[in-house]
Amino acid sequence: MIVGSSDVETVELTVLTRAGNFEVEANDVLVSASLEAINTIDGDLQISDNARASILDIRALRRVGGSVIITNNGARGSLSAPDLEESGSNLDISGNPDLNDLSLPGLVSVGGDLTIADNPQLTTIDAGNLSSVGGDLEISGNDNVADVNLGSLEDVGGAVVVAGTASLPAGWVCVDGVCGTACGDAVVCGDERCDDGDLDDGDGCSALCVIEPGYLCAQDGAGESHCVLADGLDDAPAAAAASSCNSSASAPLFGVVAIALRRRRRRASMYRFVT
Repeated sequence: MIVGSSDVETVELTVLTRAGNFEVEANDVLVSASLEAINTIDGDLQISDNARASILDIRALRRVGGSVIITNNGARGSLSAPDLEESGSNLDISGNPDLNDLSLPGLVSVGGDLTIADNPQLTTIDAGNLSSVGGDLEISGNDNVADVNLGSLEDVGGAVVVAGTASLPAGWVCVDGVCGTACGDAVVCGDERCDDGDLDDGDGCSALCVIEPGYLCAQDGAGESHCVLADGLDDAPAAAAASSCNSSASAPLFGVVAIALRRRRRRASMYRFVT
């Protein structure tokens, strides 16, 4: 823990490979922090309010059991954690005025909220292997972001807000930065139970992408649902369908984002968002 120092300019930890909680905060003259050997932090990693810090080396970091908080630092250029696979709780990279590139290519899961916000010089965000976020996902207030790679995203427990040009898997769509799975695009994704490519009721797959009573639905190789009327199933509950989003099953999504979209009462092309 290095907090509130007025004379520490450099932190170099070249041997330490594991830590409990690790905090570098409010150090007035800190220029660089090298944690180059640390691969596991069992608790939280917090690097915040170091106004002059321009170098942060976390190249070996693989797992953080708690939260990753990197906020309000003077970091210039890029921030890369190429081996980071998991943050057990929140991941927050916000308020870093000179950060222009964020690379998290190995990140697979975030247990809590994922927030990347208010980094005014940030232009690219690479989290192309991220598949699961337990809470909300917010990428906003990064005025110069042109490329956000979320191409493997499957499960999000809360709201999804992405401001910028985002690469998302098939079956997702964004309206004014609020993103969700789209009913009517012939791809079963998220909490959809079927998707036959239209928004018609009475054909087995409803306008809300729910299997209608009395029907059985199956997906073809492209992920589109085909439904048939099954005699004697009029009172049968609709069965859950496996998601074809990224060719794997997805948990229900978007309690918060669905409410927000209902309030907006907007549609993207022919799409309808599923609650």
